[in-house]
Amino acid sequence: NGYKDDRYGWNFVDQVPDPVIDPAGHGTHVAGIIGAEGNNGIGTTGVTWDVQLMPMDVFGITDGAKFNELQFWYKVLEAVDYAVDNGADVINMSLGKLFNLNARQFFQNYPQFHQDTLNTLQKAVNNGTTVVIAAGNEKKDFNSQRWISYPAVYSEWIPGVISVASVANNGDFASYSNVDSKVTIAAPGG
Repeated sequence: NGYKDDRYGWNFVDQVPDPVIDPAGHGTHVAGIIGAEGNNGIGTTGVTWDVQLMPMDVFGITDGAKFNELQFWYKVLEAVDYAVDNGADVINMSLGKLFNLNARQFFQNYPQFHQDTLNTLQKAVNNGTTVVIAAGNEKKDFNSQRWISYPAVYSEWIPGVISVASVANNGDFASYSNVDSKVTIAAPGG
């Protein structure tokens, strides 16, 4: 597939078959919610025990700092293509960026980036992959302000792309979660 020795995943920043697994990291936390094996006396239980995870690292050791912002997001799109090409049924994207623009302004200011994102996410859905994206953690209500959370905003236009807000253990939205009527669903997060 063009990614040499990627048996255990891929690090898209450093272009090596060594995704950085951070036991205290958010991606690891979400992977546990998804697939932590239960009934073993260790930690928590995931929502499904019969799952295969495909680790993909878009931050790397340098936290993506070797790239400018658009280059970083193109690495994320490369990771989405990789997951689709390697048979992922679901892609979880526990990441995002807040833009102080409404959707129309975003599309006008970044036309090629918008089109590339649209094409990548639509390809994923067309191939039967569900894409789940964090709504963001900036405490924004997108109904009352001119903000978008990229790439979660694409859940408005592509069926099969789902944006997720965070719910606290009391059932309310987490204090940090972005919310609005356009968020698809809420899930445990903090």
